[in-house]
Amino acid sequence: MTELLSQFYDGPVAVMSESGRSEAGASDAAMADAGAAGLGARRHVPPPWVRTRVLDPQTLSALPDGNPGLLCHFDLANAGSVIAILTEDLGIAVDGGFQVLGRVQGAEPRGCSIAMDDLLSGVRS
Repeated sequence: MTELLSQFYDGPVAVMSESGRSEAGASDAAMADAGAAGLGARRHVPPPWVRTRVLDPQTLSALPDGNPGLLCHFDLANAGSVIAILTEDLGIAVDGGFQVLGRVQGAEPRGCSIAMDDLLSGVRS
């Protein structure tokens, strides 16, 4: 996503309460517990002038929230060039943002994905 002028930021970690509701702004201890339990997944939050859509890889039609697909970013800061970037990143829409699930199988490694692939291959060895 280095082609975009806008940046995406990690959103606050949401922790599930005993009632099963997400609680933003939970204590550091609660967030650490959630992260250790695998509940503190990262989400990327775009600025207000960017819209991210999750698209079906076959038809490129928009998918409902909760379904994984290709991430497509519409960035009005790119007005002097292109405003839409269709990535080869798989993701899922979550409240107020999206989660990156990884690259499409067979996609060319790019940018941060190259470093991440190197890191993961080192961990697996």
